[in-house]
Amino acid sequence: MPAGPDEVLQNPQGAGHEWPRAWYGVKGYFRWLESKAYKMHVRVLLSRYRSYTPCPDCQGKRFRPEVLLYKLPIDDLRFTSAESSTGAASIVNRQSQITLADFYQLPIRDALRFIEQIAAQHRPATSDPIGLVLNEVRSRLSYLVEVGLGYLTLDRPTRTLSGGETERVNLTTCLGTRLVNTLYVLDEPSVGLHPRDTGRLLKILERLRDLGNTVVVVEHEAGVIRAANRIVDLGPGHGESGGHVVFQGAYSEILKSKESLTGQYLSGRSQIEIPRRRPVAVDVRRLISKSEILPRSGTQSEIEQSLLTSAATKGCLTVEVARLHNLRNLTVEIPLNRFVCVTGVSGSGKTTLVREALLPALEAKLKSPMGNLKSEEIRDRNESEDDSPSTVHHPPSTTLTGWEHVGRVVLVDQSTLGKTPRSNPAVYIGAFDDLRDLFAQTDAAKQGGLVASAFSFNSSQGQCERCRGAGFEKIEMQFLSDVFIRCPDCNGRRYRPHILEVKIKRPVGGRASPRAATGSAFRVPRSALEWSIADLLEATVDGVIEFLAAYPDSRPARRAVEKLKLLQEVGLGYLRLGQPINTLSGGESQRLKLVSHLAETAVTNPKTENRKPKEIRNAKSEISSVASGTRSPDFGIHSDFGFRASDLKGTLFLFDEPTTGLHFDDVRLLLKVFQRLVDAGHSVLVIEHNLDVIKCADWVIDLGPEAGDEGGQIVAQGMPEKIATCEASHTGRFLQGMGETRCRVSRTSCRKTSATNVRTAEHGVPAEKQPESTS
Repeated sequence: MPAGPDEVLQNPQGAGHEWPRAWYGVKGYFRWLESKAYKMHVRVLLSRYRSYTPCPDCQGKRFRPEVLLYKLPIDDLRFTSAESSTGAASIVNRQSQITLADFYQLPIRDALRFIEQIAAQHRPATSDPIGLVLNEVRSRLSYLVEVGLGYLTLDRPTRTLSGGETERVNLTTCLGTRLVNTLYVLDEPSVGLHPRDTGRLLKILERLRDLGNTVVVVEHEAGVIRAANRIVDLGPGHGESGGHVVFQGAYSEILKSKESLTGQYLSGRSQIEIPRRRPVAVDVRRLISKSEILPRSGTQSEIEQSLLTSAATKGCLTVEVARLHNLRNLTVEIPLNRFVCVTGVSGSGKTTLVREALLPALEAKLKSPMGNLKSEEIRDRNESEDDSPSTVHHPPSTTLTGWEHVGRVVLVDQSTLGKTPRSNPAVYIGAFDDLRDLFAQTDAAKQGGLVASAFSFNSSQGQCERCRGAGFEKIEMQFLSDVFIRCPDCNGRRYRPHILEVKIKRPVGGRASPRAATGSAFRVPRSALEWSIADLLEATVDGVIEFLAAYPDSRPARRAVEKLKLLQEVGLGYLRLGQPINTLSGGESQRLKLVSHLAETAVTNPKTENRKPKEIRNAKSEISSVASGTRSPDFGIHSDFGFRASDLKGTLFLFDEPTTGLHFDDVRLLLKVFQRLVDAGHSVLVIEHNLDVIKCADWVIDLGPEAGDEGGQIVAQGMPEKIATCEASHTGRFLQGMGETRCRVSRTSCRKTSATNVRTAEHGVPAEKQPESTS
């Protein structure tokens, strides 16, 4: 066995001594893995131990030393190779020389200026090859600046670009080719774009059209719809109730259409109402130290007042000295138990702040052993280490305070839920277990000795013997893509025949669901009064809820309906229960993840009903002691109240542009879900460009003022009304442009909201819980 650290890393006896005769070393092991990299699981294993570090020979410049000997003079150089690593933006050299590697490190806007300087100095002839090259490079760089990507550097790896940035780069490539008579099909090109950048995108699309091309855009952004020459609106609903042309014509005509839901929102006949603002305390520490925040007697019950007091003392989560990418010592306070939006132009540092600075730091605090220490103790320990000359301490890029009030952090993004086709929405939210229990309680199942597990297509007892519950067979092709055909034995239904014979019958006089009276996307015909487990998986969520409404006395049916109704609330009632989750879109996957967290809120919230006065007094005493700081938050389970104090620590939900791919009406449903999470005691932090979402937030943090190195600063923060009055904020300018008919904010309501905020900030009670008459 190896004796020293060098022998652990590599074989000291040479290549002739290999395993099993001698130790091959860690490097030898990875060399052996590299020889097996044609296998998928080996590549996955290698990816876990790989990281990107600068090359020690070229220092990340990618060129040989002799190539870097060629230099060109440049005037007004903003970034030298030394400054690019530190992020400095001051002009230090009026006359300098740069290499090709330095040119690649310039932002695109500075690279365009450099090319224009070279072209102005040399003035090449029309037939000169250098002139042709300079004109081509100048046009390509100018296209990138026009679409708002001037902050990117030329050596930026494409894997680090966002979806919106990648799509805009592809658009400029189309412009550079100068094709004509071409059909361009764009799917949501405004994803990740601020309203200001959307205007720049429209100029590119109009230029493509003016060249003689046809541009077809799938879009929900109102600004893009207004600029279209012709609009085709599909609907009228989701899934099976959609797929029809509801309207086709010009923008002025869709505003008058009564059948088009899109036209109703564009014309203002249907709007997203602004909810009542929740107060955000400016100085939380001062309020905590005052006795006014303790529970008071009022119209609400004492226990509800105590819970409100606990929520009011949560204060803010403070991110201090965040240094990453274009964030330079940024400090920001994020109110907890509130709906907070992080806004700003594209590339201003929103994703860097939330996903790369806040999320890793907060996860480290909540999971690390030092998470039990207070923020002040950690700061003192860091300062003591800095004072020690023998200790080399690297300060963290982000410092958090107030994280003790957060129970956990959850990132709800649009990544896929999985790659297996065996999982479906019913399985993901846990409703499939209740449906299997419902079938197991039937007389036919009891007579056949079938339990709940027999109704799972993953169980050998009930799955089709040929396709193993997949419903299809895969035929592997030698040089083509694999072909999937329906299983000939089960006809794609996944189950054995004796399982499909077990059916639940809907009583003819059974109670109908409320949706049956108003009409729904899925109607159960009179002839289909009995369903098998395969029939339920082939039905939509709306149809299953309507079918199970006839079983109000069945406990599994009630539990399944409660979970499926959460899918309806987020606008996923059109999904089929058995639809594989690997076929869902990004927006559908994100909302499905949100449903699972909505189900958890009902479990973690303390129950306040059917409590005795003694129990209320005990709970009030416990919560007040935690709120005042005289008792540790982790006091365990109260025997009289029945919940942990840790349940009072809500979850911080992080969303990165959740409205991607959503219609105006879907955004309205999503906002209701956000409000429900906040009302349940959780915190919602959203990165968003959608103005309808921003106007409904309790607090807005606007970053900027521009993108890239000119961003990463707080332009404004406060309620949306305050952001709208900030002249330096691009977001505020567009919030003002929405108008009173869209925002539905009058001067009277603003005065009432301001007065309510002042009154509630003094007492620490949310506005929605305030009595109507207070002195």
